Amino acid sequence: MAIDCCEMCELQIIEATREMRAFVSAVHYEYGSLKASFAAKYWVEFAASASAPLINVYPNWRSITIAAADRLTFDLLGTPSLMTIMRGDEP
Repeated sequence: MAIDCCEMCELQIIEATREMRAFVSAVHYEYGSLKASFAAKYWVEFAASASAPLINVYPNWRSITIAAADRLTFDLLGTPSLMTIMRGDEP
């Protein structure tokens, strides 16, 4: 049975929600609610960006989580992560 566009969008929303929830929950568990709110903010920013990685025309939610975690690393450590340095785009 083929999945129509609305069903595919609904599946993407469910997958995105699951990925973001897991990331924010992990940050909250380890670093508290303040850092978790930053984690959520960064995740949404990367998900909304035009440069979000795609798989079959849909966003790659795990890559978005990795990018948000990379940005959060800068907040936590005060220094750019190795990934940021390698890209050459320190925040």
